[in-house]
Amino acid sequence: MDKTARAKIIVDQVLALDPKFGKAAPPRTVQSTSRTRSISDDPRWEARWSIEYEKGPDGEMWDLVELFVYRQARLTVAARDEQVIPRFFIPGKWEQIFFPFDSADTVPLLPN
Repeated sequence: MDKTARAKIIVDQVLALDPKFGKAAPPRTVQSTSRTRSISDDPRWEARWSIEYEKGPDGEMWDLVELFVYRQARLTVAARDEQVIPRFFIPGKWEQIFFPFDSADTVPLLPN
């Protein structure tokens, strides 16, 4: 399974927890005007969901979802509707927190 498929599974699970475990959070940056949520149901991880964070090339707004596992950034994606585009992904055993998958993938996806 590739990084995009795994990222989608993780992000879907995290965002599904928002109604029960999400809470308002400070924006990602001082300049940001997007509404931000903090989500976690487990002390091992926390997600920050910046809603309508940036415009895509088509002019539509995209969310930014950042996942921190053991307080370290592990995954950042741009998300809209059912689309997920990984921007930063450090694969590892931590993925098993979200689904039973043991990948041999150890190559990080880092921003350009």
